[in-house]
Amino acid sequence: MARKNRIVALLLAVFLGIFGIDRFYLGKTKTAILKLITLGGLGIWWFIDSALLLIDAFLYSLGKERGFIKDKNGQELRFGLSAYRCKNGVFAQDWFTEDTAIATRNNPENLSAATAHTRKKTWLGRHWRWALPAAIVLLVLVIILGVMSILKGSEVYKNAVATAMASPRVSEKIGTDIDDAFFVSGEVSDSTANLKIPLTGSKGRGEIYVRASQIAGRWHYETLILHTADEDIDLLAPRAE
Repeated sequence: MARKNRIVALLLAVFLGIFGIDRFYLGKTKTAILKLITLGGLGIWWFIDSALLLIDAFLYSLGKERGFIKDKNGQELRFGLSAYRCKNGVFAQDWFTEDTAIATRNNPENLSAATAHTRKKTWLGRHWRWALPAAIVLLVLVIILGVMSILKGSEVYKNAVATAMASPRVSEKIGTDIDDAFFVSGEVSDSTANLKIPLTGSKGRGEIYVRASQIAGRWHYETLILHTADEDIDLLAPRAE
């Protein structure tokens, strides 16, 4: 039975790993079903598998023999992230040539047949020069989307935006039709939050600066300010009667 391909496993883990497709591909049916039911362990399992496969493929390209992830039979996966792999200090062609090397070593008479087999490269073998960079770019985009989803799904983010939209001073300054931008910077943990949230309205734009800490299961806001070009609006200040 042919060993599984690292690159295929990596791409499946990144783009379909939340449904456990990468583990189905590797033959790990039980954990694949569990990963599917939990939606990639709420994203944590998906991230770990994707990161391990990415690091494993990169290190394999640099000469590492044993990988982090194997198939259901415990076999090492095949191929790294480049068409050439560092072997004994020398970069040698690696992708889609392993079967040829094995066939030639075991039976020199199979050299012509093995060579003909090598020429019939798969789609990935023919287009790896642009497919790999594209896959890496897509991986980065997926990670960014995941981070943005976590930040924008936090209670701190939702409360900050809701407070700004409900403020008459904010409506007067940047307009009533307020939209939050896609990109948010900062971090949110179990105990602290620091966010910078861009807002755009019909009259202008601004940025919410949020600093909060969680005590006894409740968020306490230390800073909640809308910064505009000519004014800072303290959203924590009591409303004037």
